[in-house]
Amino acid sequence: MKIHVPSIPEGGKTIAFSETDPWVKDLIGGRFQDFCTGKTLLKGQVKLFRTNANVSLNGDLAMDIQPACDRCAQNFPMDLQVKLHRHMTPFFDLPDDQREEGVEIELNEEDLDFSTYHNEEIDLADIVAEEVLLALPMRFLCRESCKGLCVQCGANLNEGPCHCGGLEEDSPFAALKGQKFPKKA
Repeated sequence: MKIHVPSIPEGGKTIAFSETDPWVKDLIGGRFQDFCTGKTLLKGQVKLFRTNANVSLNGDLAMDIQPACDRCAQNFPMDLQVKLHRHMTPFFDLPDDQREEGVEIELNEEDLDFSTYHNEEIDLADIVAEEVLLALPMRFLCRESCKGLCVQCGANLNEGPCHCGGLEEDSPFAALKGQKFPKKA
């Protein structure tokens, strides 16, 4: 969804969205298809405030996703809550003679909420996609105690022990199984 910056009134503009909006459907079907199965519920609201050419965006969204567990590969329901907070300013490019090559700039926490927009337009879909992807956990676990899959036969160990015996015989530590070691003092 493209938002024309000059059309944002002085008092601000509120935009509500859900999975029924065409741009949200495209977002779910495109960028979020890996962890969205069936009917994904997504709803949110943003409030935009404009001061001259600068825009502040605040809001939140809720999304029901069905990711696959990284241990047992079973899909499970997960409720994702995401806060949206962004300060935006028009993009401008420095002339080549004013750029300093190789200069590193250290970002602080305030810089993470800052971005630019091009051609007097803000793409709300890009902002929502970025914030959702940043809010996702590093790995999906159906539960912390998930036992995963047997590495030998692929059986789901949450449903009970497998009958193949796993890799006990092939393990490089199998020789240590019956050993007694002195206890540390």
